[in-house]
Amino acid sequence: MAHDEKIMELMNQLVYATKHDIGDLMAHKRIWTAGPSTINNSYKELNNQVDAGTLEKGGDYFKLRGAKGDHKEHSRLITAELIKILKLNYQTKIFRECLIEDVRLIPDAIIMTIDVDKVAVWILEVMHNETQEYFEMKLRTWENWPEAKDYLSKLFNIKVQSFNIINKAEEVNQ
Repeated sequence: MAHDEKIMELMNQLVYATKHDIGDLMAHKRIWTAGPSTINNSYKELNNQVDAGTLEKGGDYFKLRGAKGDHKEHSRLITAELIKILKLNYQTKIFRECLIEDVRLIPDAIIMTIDVDKVAVWILEVMHNETQEYFEMKLRTWENWPEAKDYLSKLFNIKVQSFNIINKAEEVNQ
């Protein structure tokens, strides 16, 4: 896979990222050697994607073309947690900050990890400025939504029998 394809695969998962985020993942995947050249290579490749019209640049970050919003503190925290999950080296599919019309909910990310023959689905809700009550409201919505597993099954095109709601990537390995 060419570097530009790998970078777009990562950006499609993260939606928002800095050159440091992409460089870190490219080094982790042993595509590039860690160090300053990794950051420079990432920056060059990300800018090439801006020129190609697939990414947009916003200050010190890049985002998928058409992604709404800025990469402020909460967004950066989500990206950091998603990077930790991507570094677990599972096959991973991520849907970030997508509106679920049926319950009017926008989870930070919905994630599927596959480790050989084990599949897990995770709802990531990074706690930043949210109150515990707000998080619990989101938790209850997922728990009380009878079609939640069907929605997730359609999203990932796989039968989802259960899912977990997490605040940090470390909870994926527990």
